[in-house]
Amino acid sequence: MSFPSGTPTVTLVGTLASAVAGAGYGGQIVLTPSAILTDATRHAVYPGGGKADITDGAFEIELIPNNAAGIAPDGWRWYLDLQPSRGQRIAFWCDIHGADGDTIHLDTLIPAQAPGGGTTGTPGKSAYEVAVEQGYSGTVTDWLVSLVGPAGPQGATGPTGPTGASGPKGDPGEQGPAGPAGADGAQGPAGATGPKGDKGDPGDPGPQGTPGAQGVPGPQPPLGAAGAGDTIALKSTDPTTTNSRTPLAHAVSHATGGTDPISPASIGAYLASDGNTLNGYVTDLQNRVGGTFGLENRATALEGGKLDKTGGTLTGTVTNNVGTGTTPAFGGGVTGDTFDRWRILANGTIEVGPGNAGRDTNWRRSGANEWTTDDAVVVSLTLRHLGASLGFYEATAAAKPTVTGSRGGNAALASLISALATLGLITDSTTT
Repeated sequence: MSFPSGTPTVTLVGTLASAVAGAGYGGQIVLTPSAILTDATRHAVYPGGGKADITDGAFEIELIPNNAAGIAPDGWRWYLDLQPSRGQRIAFWCDIHGADGDTIHLDTLIPAQAPGGGTTGTPGKSAYEVAVEQGYSGTVTDWLVSLVGPAGPQGATGPTGPTGASGPKGDPGEQGPAGPAGADGAQGPAGATGPKGDKGDPGDPGPQGTPGAQGVPGPQPPLGAAGAGDTIALKSTDPTTTNSRTPLAHAVSHATGGTDPISPASIGAYLASDGNTLNGYVTDLQNRVGGTFGLENRATALEGGKLDKTGGTLTGTVTNNVGTGTTPAFGGGVTGDTFDRWRILANGTIEVGPGNAGRDTNWRRSGANEWTTDDAVVVSLTLRHLGASLGFYEATAAAKPTVTGSRGGNAALASLISALATLGLITDSTTT
């Protein structure tokens, strides 16, 4: 457990290195107060001290300073016993003073007299050292094992402790293999007819055809007196050539509902809807003129693969080739829109807009294996990056950096700042 809330504490740190090659020592440091300490403000009693391991020549331990307010009795001191795994053992009485949160270094401590007077005595021998003097020949490990008695009976099961706080969310696992393809679902109902697309750009004019050969002039009848007959030509003075008349507007008389309507049957045309198939029309045409045209199978294929103007389903690949890469190949929107809501250009660029104004958002290919947008991308849920490199704020994409160095100094912090700057997340303007 930690100290009660509000207890003033300091942190004692130290470094123990060999004077040769600078190798760090192991071992432990033991600190014991000269009296049983009490804290009436926080209702705490401290009957003893504690210890900390020395790892690679360094240790760190939190303790109550001798000058802490509200800690009784007055005049108590710490007994510091430094026990390195190699080298000399050091033990002395001392005062460890500091404000709450201070860091105190071992080399700043000054040995003092034991509480009540006198000088610091020589550290006594350990139980193992006494046992060796009495003839024990085993190692320290053997000695410690010999001090362990037989296992006692198992105690009763204690009450269940409170549920601990949830741990942090683990990293996502690797993506599993793709599952087998599911069976094809039933064909859905035909969708509603989409809005009419924007009018396409006019095509280039085709080349002018070769002029036909001049026809042979026909025979002219001889001029004669005005009269009737298929060999009589008009004279220039014939009144029929000079008396202008307005032609009769007879086209309306042949339309449906006119005085002399023309029906499809009267001119040999097929009805717009008579139940026949295209293949049937081809067969009928062959019977009328004699011979075959080789269109039977083609007509059947056209009927079987036709797409109705309303609804319908296309299967297989649909290819639409246009003149340039920036020409729209496909597009669509909602009935009533004044602009296409989406378009796919021939070069693969996808454009999207609101329908009542021009398209203002795009995705496009900017290089091999690379998508680019000229607009913002907003992610409402999880964003997962599976690549090997990443960059922010126009920085060149870099591999995941490794932070190195000791946390005890500034080495790890400097490494972290460099890593963040490499990714483009910060601008490193720090100084040494």
